[in-house]
Amino acid sequence: ASAAEKAGAAEAARVTKAGEAAATAELQAARAEGSSILAAAEDEARAVEGAARAKVAAALSEVEELQRSASRLDVLMARDMEQQKGVQAEYDSIFFYNFKERGALKREIDDIKREVQALREELKEVQKAVPAAQKAAQAAQKDVEKQQAVADKLRAEAAKRADALLPPAEKRAEAAKAEAAKAAAKAAEEGAKAAKPYLKEAASLQAKADKMRKAL
Repeated sequence: ASAAEKAGAAEAARVTKAGEAAATAELQAARAEGSSILAAAEDEARAVEGAARAKVAAALSEVEELQRSASRLDVLMARDMEQQKGVQAEYDSIFFYNFKERGALKREIDDIKREVQALREELKEVQKAVPAAQKAAQAAQKDVEKQQAVADKLRAEAAKRADALLPPAEKRAEAAKAEAAKAAAKAAEEGAKAAKPYLKEAASLQAKADKMRKAL
């Protein structure tokens, strides 16, 4: 092959390689953009799910705290009432005219009664708050299902957008390869065309050489 043909073939190979690289770049860019879309949607979806779960956890924690408070108040009331019984028994056992000691015990009993009453009122408020807290926890749990649907929709829409990027990219990639193939064919053709005069001259010289050998 002549130098012109070699140059044409080399140019054709270069153009083909460049077309393949352009096609690959188109597909890689589309996939990278799709991955970015999916990653952003996943972050957003997880944030939605996490916020909903956090609300449930906070609501359940509130219910548990109220229940613990109710149990604590029950224990304190039981303790004070038992103490009151003991003091009352002691009060009843003291001689009626022992005013000083009976008076001290009576004051102690009254203090205990006031404390029990305060605990009872506090317990009543806690018990009143429990149903509302439980209702809030149930509502938060239902909201988790709604937010899960929101998160799923975010993921689905992102997947749809990401998938939509590939067909156009594939078309651009095919177009790049087709354009490269056309340019490569043209380069090879031009190389062959440029080589024709040299090939013709070489053939003529070879014919002359053959004729001279026969003359000898």
